Amino acid sequence: MSEDRVLNAESAGNGWNGGNAVKFRNFHFESDYGEQYQKAFMLHRCCMKLSETETKVTIGVVEGSGRDLLRFLEAYHMPKQTAFVNIGKSEFASFAGTLGCEASVNGGGKTGDSSFALEHIEEDAPVINIINALCIDAIKMGASDIHIEALEKGVQIRYRIDGVLRPVKLVAASLFRQLSNRIKVMSGLNSLEQRLPQDGRMTVSIDGAALDLRVSIVPTSSGESIVLRLFRGAALELDELGFVPEQLYALRNAARLPYGLALVSGPTGSGKTTTLHALLRTLPAEERKIITIEDPVELRQDGINQIQINEAISLGFDGMLRRVLRQDPDVIMVGEIRDEATAELALRAALTGHLILSTLHTNDSVSVIPRLIDMGLEPYLIASSLRCSAAQRLVRKLCPCCSREVKPDKRAAPLLRRQGINAHRCREKNGCDLCAGTGYLGRTVVGEVFKSDRELEALIERRADTETLRSCIAGRGFRSMETDGLEKYAAGITDFEELEREILCA
Repeated sequence: MSEDRVLNAESAGNGWNGGNAVKFRNFHFESDYGEQYQKAFMLHRCCMKLSETETKVTIGVVEGSGRDLLRFLEAYHMPKQTAFVNIGKSEFASFAGTLGCEASVNGGGKTGDSSFALEHIEEDAPVINIINALCIDAIKMGASDIHIEALEKGVQIRYRIDGVLRPVKLVAASLFRQLSNRIKVMSGLNSLEQRLPQDGRMTVSIDGAALDLRVSIVPTSSGESIVLRLFRGAALELDELGFVPEQLYALRNAARLPYGLALVSGPTGSGKTTTLHALLRTLPAEERKIITIEDPVELRQDGINQIQINEAISLGFDGMLRRVLRQDPDVIMVGEIRDEATAELALRAALTGHLILSTLHTNDSVSVIPRLIDMGLEPYLIASSLRCSAAQRLVRKLCPCCSREVKPDKRAAPLLRRQGINAHRCREKNGCDLCAGTGYLGRTVVGEVFKSDRELEALIERRADTETLRSCIAGRGFRSMETDGLEKYAAGITDFEELEREILCA
């Protein structure tokens, strides 16, 4: 048999739309000329019918299938013509997850490096295949979290994509305990414990690439709520996040300072840590001692000493920061300033020759000043150490393939006029296969950045109110988040609904 008898899924005909994990997950074989293979045969031989006509059968086989299988299938279907299509291991594993209904959990699928291969197929344990398929689909759909929740009507599974939860599947309630046990085994948790919350981690592999997942399990009235958070290895550069040129200039200048405090503020999930890591990548790691203190370490970077705090042994941000200062670092990234002790240590370190990068939970960049004062810090310390403050939100971008040009929203018109923005390219969502019908594809930053100066320092020392501080920086060409968001709306990058959801109603 010649090698050209096996095609790629993307090039196969017969109505088969391969190469797309989302469509493959929902594939159902329908034909008036034959039935799909038995489930046990498909799982054992890693093959499946894709289409069948009166004269031809198209069969999907996993990459690397032996010629014996192809010869057997050719003989089995004679006198019909057979065509074979190559299917990736992860795609077939995704399909295998749709075949399970009742099963017991076993320990299959683990590789030699303590990670779990998602492409592994278990013939006798469909629950493993279901979990593998969920992870594969989530990764390929660009999800950041997988939510598995026990409800009275069944097990609800949702993916968080571009910051919004999207229901993807409802499976039988009888499967929840097995799904929960399997996830606990994979993440090293106590599978017998159902009364207390548990947190863990697991490493999975897909197509040879490792991926870390953080696991959170909380008991609920209906059973448990399980959340798997995916930490992707790919990192974005600073100029890919969505900041405008003047904001990028201010952030890069702050990262080049020999000492001082630079803060990024915003709610949970607004991309603050991603921005800090992108800032760190602009620094020459070989020339500077850079240490990060994080909870958890989400993105590993070469040349940087990354430390994860451990509250279980009373090693929090403040305790670790004290020890790190003895390492003679040039730059320290503190994942979050949560309390007065950490805040005071960070500010005093910024005054003694260290560049400190950190995050705070505030609504805007100016509010970090009263927030630090509320934490008990002296205004003179804040004025002397704070060099730069940024705030950000993440809004969904309109799909470039299906969005359509429209007139500005009536609710947006007065805001645009007030800001002096000419809205000539407004667009609205539509929906297509590329964006899974949502109208959105990816996210971008809407942000604001200001640099401190002597005038602002004097106002901070005098405990000026927030409005006075904001008026001071506004007189220097400060671009607020509202202005930045409206500019992106006018340019057709996002729509007004997203601005209302993330910016205007904040």
